[in-house]
Amino acid sequence: MPNTLHKPSDTLKKLMLVIFVLGIVALAVGLIITKNKLSWGLGVSIGTLLSLIKVFMLEMALNKAVDMEKSAAENYVRASYTSRLILSVVIVAVCAVTKLISVPGVILGLLLVQPSAYITGIISKKEEAKS
Repeated sequence: MPNTLHKPSDTLKKLMLVIFVLGIVALAVGLIITKNKLSWGLGVSIGTLLSLIKVFMLEMALNKAVDMEKSAAENYVRASYTSRLILSVVIVAVCAVTKLISVPGVILGLLLVQPSAYITGIISKKEEAKS
């Protein structure tokens, strides 16, 4: 039986670490600023966790798509993107309905991927320059 567990790439590991660190920073800053600390903490934590899951899902989808024909790969990646988007919308909607979890906190956690990707790129370039 083949091993179906996905081994994360070094880039994914770096990206996930940066997302986690930025999530901690967002959590700390928000805890200083906001009045409802539990709501903010839950929101940022859920958003950050969801970002970590989504980048892992993205790498798995891209790795699988590489072995497919072009049209099948395009459809697979598109379906994967749609599923990640739906997952985000459902989580934000559930948090909004419960009113127990800070929706801005969740959204902030979800938006950590973009700056994390930029920071990870800078880190990777510096590591390559040292080599």
